[in-house]
Amino acid sequence: MQKKEQKIKERILHIENGLFDEDDIKLLLIEIREKLKDETFLKEICHFVAHSERNSGICHKKVDVRYAKLKFIKDNQIQILTKDFIEENKHQPESFFSDAVLNNYFKTEKIDKKLFELIILSGIDDIENALFLKYYKLNKTQVKKLVSNSYKKDNGYYITKTTLNQHEFFFLDDLLKFIRGTITGKPAFTQKEIIDDFTKGLKKLSTELDHKLDLKKIQEHKNDLIVCILSLLHDSTFTLFDGMIGSGFLSITTDVNPRICLKSEAGNFILPLITTEIKAQNYIDSDIEEITKFGFRKLPWYNCIRNDKGELKLIKYKA
Repeated sequence: MQKKEQKIKERILHIENGLFDEDDIKLLLIEIREKLKDETFLKEICHFVAHSERNSGICHKKVDVRYAKLKFIKDNQIQILTKDFIEENKHQPESFFSDAVLNNYFKTEKIDKKLFELIILSGIDDIENALFLKYYKLNKTQVKKLVSNSYKKDNGYYITKTTLNQHEFFFLDDLLKFIRGTITGKPAFTQKEIIDDFTKGLKKLSTELDHKLDLKKIQEHKNDLIVCILSLLHDSTFTLFDGMIGSGFLSITTDVNPRICLKSEAGNFILPLITTEIKAQNYIDSDIEEITKFGFRKLPWYNCIRNDKGELKLIKYKA
């Protein structure tokens, strides 16, 4: 057995025995990332750990799409929804104002290539299939095919085909407004998706290393694993479509029993990246009143180490 393979096996044993911290998980993720093929979520996490400055990948795309939509909507709300405009149209329905905002930054007939591929095509991927079925009786694959077949590329733009009849154009126009105006609150990953992929990856590696993986022990330590991974992703960065730099940060939810999560800050917007069911108090030795101050804010406890009792804890950085 080669040295690298021996190290991977040793780290798997550390996980089974509950003796790991974030450094062990970091080294393991870096060592195994080239061996992964089908483990989509785990491979994404590995790339994040190896290269914390991201300009591609699942998390980057979700942040970039939602940031672009929110930015354009906010900018156009400021530009369009002036006091005079609202007063002049005070008898109009709410849909009139939302249409005014959405139509101002996108003209269905001609769309910049970069924005079309980000906000429309990637935007389709970011919306739940059930929403398309509910409002348009089409699944996500059908929506993407319909939109793609309605345009042709021309000198840096997507332009609607002249073969579209009036009914088809109106349907397309309404569909595109729905896509660019729908922003979901779903995370890029959930705790379950990461653990399932992590276990799948470890099973495959263990088979290659002739090691019998103890799945029960992996499940026993799954919360510790997730907290280590989130700690590693703290302070990761994203280069957004307009050159702005977004960042990922360890945070908590704002409910009575706050749970640990990973958020991203993109411009003035806070977006979800990874959600968990892990209670913050299980990993942060501080009063609940102090912990809850950091709901949807960057936690000062982001180093993941084991204390003298062998318990994994999030602690504040000490210079």
